[in-house]
Amino acid sequence: MQNEFETQRAELTGELTALVIAGGDTAKVRDKLSKLEARETSVRQAAAEARQAMEAERAATATERGCVIALGVVRAIESRGFEVAELDLAQFNYLGGRAAKLDIEIASANADHVAATERVRHVQSQMSKLQDRASALSGLRLAGQSSDRDVGEALLIEKDLAVLRDAVVTADRNALACQVPQELLNQRGDVMRQLEAAERAVVLRALKTRAEQAEAEFLRSLRELVATSGVAHPGFAYTRSKALDRYVLHGVL
Repeated sequence: MQNEFETQRAELTGELTALVIAGGDTAKVRDKLSKLEARETSVRQAAAEARQAMEAERAATATERGCVIALGVVRAIESRGFEVAELDLAQFNYLGGRAAKLDIEIASANADHVAATERVRHVQSQMSKLQDRASALSGLRLAGQSSDRDVGEALLIEKDLAVLRDAVVTADRNALACQVPQELLNQRGDVMRQLEAAERAVVLRALKTRAEQAEAEFLRSLRELVATSGVAHPGFAYTRSKALDRYVLHGVL
């Protein structure tokens, strides 16, 4: 579309220049230029609005999908009997949103690559059909059964094949350029590793809190046992298990 406007502008500018040099009336040409600029501005504005709408839709979709990813992490943590704090939930939503945004970009790039690859297959299919027809015509010629029309068709096919050979080279180049950027895949992997690390940190923190609470409960019960039994030394009221001894003395579980 932009090239079309540039072509029209160049033609009108050339016409205007010629009229100015010849001393002719330039009002109509200037009016055409003005209307052309107005149409171009309108088209650009519409394109900008369409891009903004698409970006807004993608952002909303990324947010929604990000929440789904975050919810999966929260449910995994809660299934272990732990709660998720608001600050942790905010981090999960942020990382989930980043992962979802990258997923959308990757899907878009992949769709472009699929379309470009399909274009390659289509051109190759057309080439195959023409080559088959060319082979058939060549067979007729070798058998001495070809007509002038067949000869003319064979010449046209060779020209068409030359065009398709150039087209398949271009299509291959476009398909290669449309491959999903490795950088996007790397970023997605990094975000998911960050999300997994955040989940692990929450679980480790919860497990440590659970162990501390269990230790506090153990000591409270032990004090109550010693006080109730009235023994001179706590060891007379309670003897540690061998398993607990291994951990306390050697750090072995």
